[in-house]
Amino acid sequence: MPFPPIVKEDALVACGRHCCICHKFCGIKMEVHHIREESDGGDNTTDNAIPLCFDCHADMRSYDHKHPKGNKYTERELKRHRDNWCAKVAGNIGIANRQEVIETDKEIYQLLCDLLPWNGGISFIRNKNFAGWSFPLSQLDDLHRFEHQCANPTFEFLDPDLEGQRCELAVLIERFTMTISVETFPTATAGVNAVPEEWEFDQPERFERVVNELHRTAQAIVTAYDTLTKTATRKLGVLPVQVASPASGSEPGLELQWNGVTYWRSKADGTKDGPFCQVCYDSTKQLCRLHDGDSTSSRWEVIDRYVCKVCDNVFEDCQDIPPDLPDDVNKPDDDIPF
Repeated sequence: MPFPPIVKEDALVACGRHCCICHKFCGIKMEVHHIREESDGGDNTTDNAIPLCFDCHADMRSYDHKHPKGNKYTERELKRHRDNWCAKVAGNIGIANRQEVIETDKEIYQLLCDLLPWNGGISFIRNKNFAGWSFPLSQLDDLHRFEHQCANPTFEFLDPDLEGQRCELAVLIERFTMTISVETFPTATAGVNAVPEEWEFDQPERFERVVNELHRTAQAIVTAYDTLTKTATRKLGVLPVQVASPASGSEPGLELQWNGVTYWRSKADGTKDGPFCQVCYDSTKQLCRLHDGDSTSSRWEVIDRYVCKVCDNVFEDCQDIPPDLPDDVNKPDDDIPF
């Protein structure tokens, strides 16, 4: 028998419609699970109920006792997960005003923004087309650093709304980086991967599936990130201090952009305005690309260094030096007038 409506209502209110295991906000996409199955003598009371997202609920039923792999959730563990999460929700009063909670969460939020700044990997995947186009793996370093920090048990918001959104973001980033690891492959340029463009003709179904998965997950990450930052700003009343981490060889406080693209904006009088880095160029659509290359490779020669006039990031413009470049190396858009 299903739980009585009042039991389900009490359970959903107590958890704030967040999953009691992974803590992501689920809305209507959740189930109230019997901790002890009715077939094993479980009853339909609140004490035997735990609200779960679809993914965690599927884990409850996927464990095979005949071929055990992994660690099955015990009844005691499930109740502790539920009680711990519901206690957090019960202590939340919407807009947090307990000073100790706010101060702690401010530090966590600043750390999150340092690991995952809006103008780093998040900006890259926001507009990136993965349909056969190559990309430097270094553009995803922010996502990997965030993933690594999520293994730290102290990297957790006290506010349950913020914590639920952080967990949702972590799940999406893990899904995205896993697809990158499994379904993209190195190109002729070191440190650059792509969904093989030949799949579009040799394996069109796989090509479409992988590209759609990357685009769909990337946009879900961006949406989750935007939601988290807006909620944190509203609840904590702060804007994070954006700190650029200087890379090797760059000036103090500036980040060196390898594999950089130099952008210029065409002005009405025919002159050029810029330069802009790839992060800041999307403020206008009237742009001219000078070159796209790997400045760490022997195929390219650095011919100039620029500082983006918007964000002050340092990046380099390169030119090709051998006469016969491989077909997969991007050439400059010579047909676009400066």
